[in-house]
Formats: sequence, structure tokens, C-alpha cells
Amino acid sequence: MFQYDDNFLSFAYETCTYNQIACTLGVHTELAMIKAQLLNNRGHKLNVPYIPNSNFLGKI
Repeated sequence: MFQYDDNFLSFAYETCTYNQIACTLGVHTELAMIKAQLLNNRGHKLNVPYIPNSNFLGKI
């Protein structure tokens, strides 16, 4: 597991919101939710409120 994964998971399990996680890690909220979904695919049980559209970067 990458160090980024450990940081992300520690914030997620501390019940931080995805906005808070994204702000702390310096990424967009949508990227944090995509990361959470990828971690769920690896067996973690994170609550992802929605999966961002694949074109969200075009809107930024």
C-alpha cells in the first residue's frame, strides 16, 4: 500500500468528510471520492456518497 493510501485511510476512518480529506491532501473532492472507490475495490468499506462523472475535470 502506498503512503498516500495510508494517509487517506487514516482521514477517512477518523470520519473526515471528503471535502476535508481533499483539502488536507491538496486535491479536488471528486478525486478523493474516486480514490475512496478504488480503495473499496481493494476491500475497504468506505462510504462514498456518489461517483463523480468522468468529465469533472473539464468543469474545473
